[in-house]
Amino acid sequence: MGGKAFKNLQPSAFPRMPPPVYRDLKARIQTTLSKLYELVQVPIEAPEKKDYGDLDLIVAHPKQKPELAADNSDTVSPDIVHAAIGARHSIFMGGYRTSNYAVPIAPGQWATLGCGSKEEECRLQLKMDLLAIKDEEDGEEIEKDGELYYQVDVHVCPDEAEWKRNVFFNSHGDMGMILGVIIRNHGLHLGVHGLKMPDPPNSPLHLSDDFSDILRFMGISATLPLTSFGTRQEVFRWIAGSRLFDPTRFRSTGTGFSKVKQERAMYHDFVRWAEELSKVDVGGTRTKFRPRGNHQEVRSEALDFFSKREAFETRAAEQATRTRLKSVWSGHQVRDWANMGEHWKGVKLIMDAVRAELGGDAGILQTMDKEGEKFLRSKVIETRDRLGLIPSSEVIVDASSK
Repeated sequence: MGGKAFKNLQPSAFPRMPPPVYRDLKARIQTTLSKLYELVQVPIEAPEKKDYGDLDLIVAHPKQKPELAADNSDTVSPDIVHAAIGARHSIFMGGYRTSNYAVPIAPGQWATLGCGSKEEECRLQLKMDLLAIKDEEDGEEIEKDGELYYQVDVHVCPDEAEWKRNVFFNSHGDMGMILGVIIRNHGLHLGVHGLKMPDPPNSPLHLSDDFSDILRFMGISATLPLTSFGTRQEVFRWIAGSRLFDPTRFRSTGTGFSKVKQERAMYHDFVRWAEELSKVDVGGTRTKFRPRGNHQEVRSEALDFFSKREAFETRAAEQATRTRLKSVWSGHQVRDWANMGEHWKGVKLIMDAVRAELGGDAGILQTMDKEGEKFLRSKVIETRDRLGLIPSSEVIVDASSK
């Protein structure tokens, strides 16, 4: 079932749509939103789908500038979209995110598309479900208007570049997810914002947001935007053309895999397909796979391919400096050297003054290298005395105040 965004409506109020119904809805909503946005696209659907749970659209560049959203983002107000597509319920998300709309299915609408019996079946199912919960008191309040709905999800992008990335990554069903899993097996991360290299404790290093280059790095032949595939097998074989694809990395058993089966049927099928591929050498297919056990090889290749090695080495050097500085110049260390007890404000005054005198953190490390810890400690004590700060051991406590 679709309609999972609307918790106040019965799940069966959002029936899965037969292909003719989905195509009709898609044409109508795209036409409507094209009056509001310059860029409107439904990502290419997964091949061989028998029905559809909802309709996803990705939009950018609003036409109605005077009627922008109240949050000052370059988006059309969700209220305008709500009215334009004839929604009855909405979940608005401001800015560049996804809003959900529940659009009523007019009685008899599916009959005009050759799916009248299916619509009747769905309406009967909803009626039975609503009767079953009529006397329930627990759980969330369910609206019982008896209507069937389409769920229409509209994701707003800030510019054309991000719009293109979202359209690509969300096309062909679970294609983006599968590509992401393949590249994650080599220590990288792929998402709608492009390719990144995890680099803890730093933030991930951004490698590229150009999917043409990313696919080229993965060794996948593609001309963007992609065209439709006829079957899932065609998608799988296209993905398996990647030099990074290793079928032995995929397993259909284990913690968590069963949870994705219902929502990610295409991914589930791909894992099964990869498993079989890893067992059987069909026409010498396995000879082209290059299983890699070491993430560092691919990560190093990525740095050179995307010209990010200098940036990576610079941040690595900066991190090494921060780590070393922390080991020789911490607040606790200065507190102990200056015997300041819990007088942390005084500790900060000392550290700021020493930094200013020695030329910042780099000067601290240079002094440590040249003069040693004993000199730096004496500099801390000298600065404490110059600032008129009193060591905790010399603080006189008035006995009458106890």
